[in-house]
Amino acid sequence: MYRWKYHLQVDPNTVGREFEAIEKESGQLTRASVVDRARPKDAPLHALFQWDDTIAAEEYRKDQAGKLIQNLVIVQPREEPEKPPIVYRAFVNSNENVQQDGRYINLHRAVSSPETLSILLSNAKRELRSFREKYDLLSELAPIMNAIDSFMGEDAV
Repeated sequence: MYRWKYHLQVDPNTVGREFEAIEKESGQLTRASVVDRARPKDAPLHALFQWDDTIAAEEYRKDQAGKLIQNLVIVQPREEPEKPPIVYRAFVNSNENVQQDGRYINLHRAVSSPETLSILLSNAKRELRSFREKYDLLSELAPIMNAIDSFMGEDAV
């Protein structure tokens, strides 16, 4: 049984079966194979994609812009030159609702405001829950999972 992490208007089990079929047919699931499978108008995945090329091109550019924002980091040298520098994202998501169009804020500004710091911590907890769900079956990560559970307290999965 499948479910969506974030609600979509299509049955997740239908999508899961399509993904399984793609993987079975080609030995792997790729983004390109999903798009190809969705191309026919009667395909179960067709409605999940934007097929108007003008709109799709603009959305693709927004996706590229998001990747630029998410990949820009600040490198801060340490006082001890033998230690590697501290590397962190320059801009962080300032949305409480992760499905909204991305709004980002400089990390230093985000942590200096109680409101945006609260959003940042909420996003961090969401990412920890997601990490936990993604890798929960790996017993080798048990110490990390225990630390996440300890940190999350009642918010743990």
